[in-house]
Amino acid sequence: MNDTLTAPGSPAALPSARQPLLQFTMPGCRTELRLGALLVLAGTFLWNFVGPAVAIKIAFLGLPLVLVGAITQAWAARRGIDAYPWKLALAMIVLGLPMCWDFRFRDAPGEPVQMLLVGPLLAASGLWLTLWWPVSALFLRRARAVESA
Repeated sequence: MNDTLTAPGSPAALPSARQPLLQFTMPGCRTELRLGALLVLAGTFLWNFVGPAVAIKIAFLGLPLVLVGAITQAWAARRGIDAYPWKLALAMIVLGLPMCWDFRFRDAPGEPVQMLLVGPLLAASGLWLTLWWPVSALFLRRARAVESA
């Protein structure tokens, strides 16, 4: 929505080409990718409130959506849709890798070290998105070359 007033019959102002810095997904991003990432993030950050068993189930519920969504979003770049969530991928990696170390625990002194899987799952989701990012960029470059030719 545009907040500028225009007279009836005059053209509306064009939206700015710059994207906000903290916008992790852009318009045109696939819904299953957004929902899957939201579920993985919810499972990661709600583990203290809902418990580890429920949190990992929430994160596992979002994982197939991220897996499929990244591929379909990369293929959408073939049509010139520039909406790959690379900022989301980097944020998942930056948050997930330290959580792998932080979510280690022992049930009692002297027992083996265990780890909650939500940190590695968050990092793996970010790495999966990062793997498809160059494919999306390549498809987008080809689509723009075809449009300009």
